[in-house]
Amino acid sequence: MRDIVSEQDVDEVLAAPVAILYKHSPTCWVSMLAQREMDRLDAAAAGAPVFRVDVVRRRELSGRLAAALGVPHASPQVIVLREGRAVWDASHGGVRADDVRAALEPLSEDSRR
Repeated sequence: MRDIVSEQDVDEVLAAPVAILYKHSPTCWVSMLAQREMDRLDAAAAGAPVFRVDVVRRRELSGRLAAALGVPHASPQVIVLREGRAVWDASHGGVRADDVRAALEPLSEDSRR
């Protein structure tokens, strides 16, 4: 999992063919649970880069991502992107590694065509 700490990192997320964005708050217990799920996903090599943005320390970058993707801000939140567009998202207790992997499956099938 790679942390988003700069504007260049935001540009990289938005330019990736497929990417997973995880919005995390270090002060929220629900985010701590979601972080465990995202660690499970990362460890299983999801087939797409996983990026994390700290919504407290990197508020401006998190805001830029929310505006660019058109997905209302939530934390914790996971967004699957394809070519800079949000194609799937979940927040709070809906952040589950298995669900993210399932959301990626149609994207993998499309890339084989």
